[in-house]
Amino acid sequence: MAVGSKSSKRPQSIPSSPNSVYTEWKDICDWLGYDFLQFEEGRTFARGLGLKTCAEWQAWATASPVPNGTVYPDAHSRLANYVTIATEAINRGFKVTPVHPLEKRAVLHNWNRNPTTTLSEVLQHAKDFPTHNVGIVGRRGVGNDCFLDVDADGVVEQIESETGQTMPLTYTVCSRPYTAPWKRHYYFKQTSYSVTRLRKEANRKDTTKWVTSENTGLLMHPTLYDLKGVGGGGLVVAAGSVRRDGEVYTIVDDVDVVDIPDWLVNWFVEDLAKYRSACAKERHEHAATAAAIPEEARAVRQEMG
Repeated sequence: MAVGSKSSKRPQSIPSSPNSVYTEWKDICDWLGYDFLQFEEGRTFARGLGLKTCAEWQAWATASPVPNGTVYPDAHSRLANYVTIATEAINRGFKVTPVHPLEKRAVLHNWNRNPTTTLSEVLQHAKDFPTHNVGIVGRRGVGNDCFLDVDADGVVEQIESETGQTMPLTYTVCSRPYTAPWKRHYYFKQTSYSVTRLRKEANRKDTTKWVTSENTGLLMHPTLYDLKGVGGGGLVVAAGSVRRDGEVYTIVDDVDVVDIPDWLVNWFVEDLAKYRSACAKERHEHAATAAAIPEEARAVRQEMG
């Protein structure tokens, strides 16, 4: 723990030897907020690379970005380079904001209203957030960016099947190219038509399925897709940023951002209307089930928490 602990950048409120101060201390991985694949998974992946020597492994592991964007050899190379990522995004015409390292949460207050648009702002933020990820910000308005954030396998195929159209070729980033290649961010420019039909961000869940939340342990409906940047503001994580599991957000279609097609806007409107109807039906059924529970049984449940 001595390495770096004497740095002048360390706030006085942060102990130089947290392992000897905090009773909650687990290990350096937990302290820095990262973890690696389990040994068997990591070895299987490493063997699949076809590398023959230690030198080849080091060359692969320290490449930037790592080929196929997956595992990094140590904590330092696993962190993002904010200046590099944000500068690339700014040069593409995107509006950006710092995002917590290895996470998807924006750092700055009012990030959705005041995103970064100049290199001078990027350099200023880099002083405080040198290894932060980068968020690409969209907000409702003609010509502004918006994003289709696909979470579930088969969403694009469903859209194409139900509309008879083909998803347009536009700038696209994959958030998990190694473990879930269908998880992609499709970038679009908002049009005069889209801003009249799409007025707020949406999280579209699959009401026919239940999964256990990794955060709460409770049952929940899995997300199919998110529609971001069409309301008060939303973001997707930029290419080059690093996930907690070590995968790198990777560009899969390096082309210009195109206008969101009217047919896709119409599909969103119809699909989200179906989703709201399904949610209303589920709430009604839940209320009816709760009302059918005898008062005595309800009182017992409340006492049990």
